[in-house]
Amino acid sequence: MGNTIQGALAEYLVVDQHALIEAPGYLSDEEAASLACAGLTAWYSLVEKGQLKADQTVLVQGTGGVSIFGLQIASALGTRVESFSSDFPIFALLLKQVVLRGVSVGPGLTIAQIRNFISSN
Repeated sequence: MGNTIQGALAEYLVVDQHALIEAPGYLSDEEAASLACAGLTAWYSLVEKGQLKADQTVLVQGTGGVSIFGLQIASALGTRVESFSSDFPIFALLLKQVVLRGVSVGPGLTIAQIRNFISSN
């Protein structure tokens, strides 16, 4: 909602059933709502407004929700993703779970350090 469906800030909203999906049972209502918010923010920024293409590079900062979605969306579109975070353990685990075509890391970290951390966890 908020992109093609008006009323993202409404308290109550009537929509067609095909505009919605069921949240996984292990998520609370708040957690499920935040996924849609972070995911749509990343999608709108990269794809709708940014017109992201496969030959471009995306810089993703941190390991928050919008950054994670942005990294996944950009990677799925075949772009080069550059990412950095000061939270090394979370960042390394994130790289382990998401296949990236290109990765640059922040100052003081090397790809070898990240690979070493990933292989030990």
